[in-house]
Amino acid sequence: MKKTTLLLAYIFTLSTTYAQNSTEKSIYRVGIFTSLYLDSAYKQGKYQFNENVPKFILKGLDFAVGARLAIDTIQSLDSSSYINYTIYDIQSKNYSIQKLQDDKVFDSLNLIIGNVSGIEFKQLANIACPKNIPFVSVTYPNDAGITNCSSVILLNPTIQVHCETMYNYLLENDAFANKIFISKNGVLETKIKSNYDKLNKGSGTSPLLSWKEYNVTDSTENIDEAYLTNLLDSTKKNVLICGSLDEKFSTKLIKAAAGQSKYEIILYGMPSWETISETDNKSNPNLKVLYTTSFYNTRKQAEKKFEERFIRKTNSKPSDYAFKAYESTLYFSRLLMRHGSNINSHLGDTEEVIFTPYLIKPVYSQSSATVLFRENKNVHIIQHEKGVKTEVTRQ
Repeated sequence: MKKTTLLLAYIFTLSTTYAQNSTEKSIYRVGIFTSLYLDSAYKQGKYQFNENVPKFILKGLDFAVGARLAIDTIQSLDSSSYINYTIYDIQSKNYSIQKLQDDKVFDSLNLIIGNVSGIEFKQLANIACPKNIPFVSVTYPNDAGITNCSSVILLNPTIQVHCETMYNYLLENDAFANKIFISKNGVLETKIKSNYDKLNKGSGTSPLLSWKEYNVTDSTENIDEAYLTNLLDSTKKNVLICGSLDEKFSTKLIKAAAGQSKYEIILYGMPSWETISETDNKSNPNLKVLYTTSFYNTRKQAEKKFEERFIRKTNSKPSDYAFKAYESTLYFSRLLMRHGSNINSHLGDTEEVIFTPYLIKPVYSQSSATVLFRENKNVHIIQHEKGVKTEVTRQ
């Protein structure tokens, strides 16, 4: 309990020592939104989970600590401007997005940084758009159907961008392989298949690439290995393209492919594969597993230094949520200090790279020149082969 309380005190004690120089410095205000579930963690001032931090709190806590470390870095700079930060626990009744809106908190914000999804993402987007407040959505890989929101920036690319990255890699590297598109029934699966079909259509009358299709329709969603074997070609490289984000289905597919040791197989996976342990294949030397991710820890000096700082503060290693919070808070705070609220005109500033370079581009409406939102197009392809993990492409 003591450690958790100290961490929360660290997160919410934000320095405002620059206030005395406010007549000389430009002042900006940043709201950082994440889920800490403090109303559940504390009852009558007493922490409810002994020494443990439940999983449903851990991601938001990691994000908040990562952001706080970035704030420490920013506040150590000698700058002509300073930033007043507030971290909001959006699951708290006192800091729900609706209550903050009712209290007109957003009227004074110059930048919103969010670790949010679903309803909270839509709420923040609907608030940020008419006020023209840059809203950086760090972790949610979805646009939630927003339109005409040029101030909204998705750092975690949508599934369409992941599909584009994998398809382009397929076109450049494995166009002549025996290709099989494998999926199952589902709304997201239909969307993924539509993305691939659209990419494959090209500008002519016939598809750019040809592939076989295997749609698993039985209720168990098990891969019929005998049927899969009939689709494979022993004289060629075989590419299995997964069209589902479902981790259970994906795990079954990886295991089925690993069992086909007589065939050379490359599995084209999804961003959800990042947390599937079966991707670390060591048993089948003829199998490669590829998947996409928007964040890849290269273990270079900057990442190592941040990890050391995080461990000193928390006595635990940072998750990707901490890395993403740190780099996004630092990156956009620097832009804010240099360019004020005119962040969108400087999203390509390469000198601002922290861990991974962003490639933020406007996404336009198909029927007009309207900017729907802005999106990070930088996606990495990670390869697992014989137990070794490498990055095979970087934009």
